[in-house]
Amino acid sequence: YRFGEKRRYHSASVGKVMTATLILQLVSEGRLRLDDPLTTLVPQADWAELFVVDGVDLADQVTVEHLLSHTSGAADYFEGKTNAPRSFVDEIIENPDQFWTPAALLDYSRRFQRPVGRPGERFNYSDTGYVLLGRIIEEATAQSLGAALHERVIGPSGMAESCLLFRTLPGGEVSDVQDPAAALD
Repeated sequence: YRFGEKRRYHSASVGKVMTATLILQLVSEGRLRLDDPLTTLVPQADWAELFVVDGVDLADQVTVEHLLSHTSGAADYFEGKTNAPRSFVDEIIENPDQFWTPAALLDYSRRFQRPVGRPGERFNYSDTGYVLLGRIIEEATAQSLGAALHERVIGPSGMAESCLLFRTLPGGEVSDVQDPAAALD
């Protein structure tokens, strides 16, 4: 790295603020409500088996507000307890070239984790819940999360050099990244 050279920086969970902002914009426009059930907003393939507690699927009790406030009961794919052969963090260290789509992240949680509680029962930080919010945005706007964020949050905020890592480039163009590790250079 040389002084003055531009490099991409992965802001990680700061993206949750932008996701929440966009969700609340959609609420203020009347396109969503905070008490809308998850099951009415995205296809079943997204939420299936993520909210089964004591043999009962509680997905129809999960609301937009639960997802925003980390009280949906969803496990956290990134740092949550898992029955996988290794943690998710170890998985990404071991396989740095693996490209994780939202469907793959939800599938990881579905296969290797269990809910941490019933919807509304308790707080548990959940990256998985925010993947679901991204899918809600995509369904509500008929755009990719990256395109919607650029159009409605990143662009209007004047963050011209910002992008959604591995998904968009500054300005909103879709990224054609084939090697995620190279995208950080």
